[in-house]
Amino acid sequence: ALPILIAVAVVVFVGGIAWTVVNAYRYRFAWFIKVVYPDRGANWCLNETKRLMNGKKWKSFVLDCSYWKAFALLLIPAFVLCALVFGAYLSSSILPDSLATYVQGISGLLAIVVALGSVVVALYIQFGQSVFFREIVGGETRAATPTPMAESVPMDEGGKADA
Repeated sequence: ALPILIAVAVVVFVGGIAWTVVNAYRYRFAWFIKVVYPDRGANWCLNETKRLMNGKKWKSFVLDCSYWKAFALLLIPAFVLCALVFGAYLSSSILPDSLATYVQGISGLLAIVVALGSVVVALYIQFGQSVFFREIVGGETRAATPTPMAESVPMDEGGKADA
């Protein structure tokens, strides 16, 4: 009975992770849509992002996988930083004070590099996601015809809602 219980637990765990990842990609642009349509409610934004991401989740996943190089470049100084700090901690009684100060200075510089690198990588990812969003929207803006899910809001030629 225990092997069956373990097998069921593994299937439920893996299924839960798969369900979570699929839904994360399904609803990933809800806040982009809320920025474009600030007058719309949360449910409309969720339904709209679900409609937009229909058939495009895999492409979005592949885009996310393309960021591994940026993360790898960020991890190199992070691992060196960890090695320096851990090594200095372990050998603090062995190292002369001048060398320990030098290691602390290098560690501080690497911490700044990792922090700034994190900002750059985050901006790079956000830029890529915004370009992908513009691509899947395909020119749909406030001037676009409302989708069948959307409430009917009359628009003038400039794309602004009629009052």
